[in-house]
Amino acid sequence: MDEERALYIVRAGEAGAIERVLRDYSDKKLCEGIFKVLIKDIPTTCQVSCLEVLRILSRDKKVLVPVTTKENMQILLRLAKLNELDDSLEKVSEFPVIVESLKCLCNIVFNSQMAQQL
Repeated sequence: MDEERALYIVRAGEAGAIERVLRDYSDKKLCEGIFKVLIKDIPTTCQVSCLEVLRILSRDKKVLVPVTTKENMQILLRLAKLNELDDSLEKVSEFPVIVESLKCLCNIVFNSQMAQQL
């Protein structure tokens, strides 16, 4: 949903619709923000926290549109070490990131036909 449509619904004043729009809109924006953070060089603990939130959000089919872009799927594949040429898993500290990335990918592929086609 675009910003103008969300604003129209909020201005209309129906409480249930406002709540749904704001929840869906903020969830989508949160997903987009998480991916912007995940491409940066951040500590493992921060990556795991971002991925845990993304895993929970990815259970909702309404939130999957910003998640299932080719670029975002590549980010998750990279974090899960599924696109690495060498198969060595040198850093034990990266295992929590790998596991959470795999959980996210499972949710996304299970819930999104678009992701299944990528």
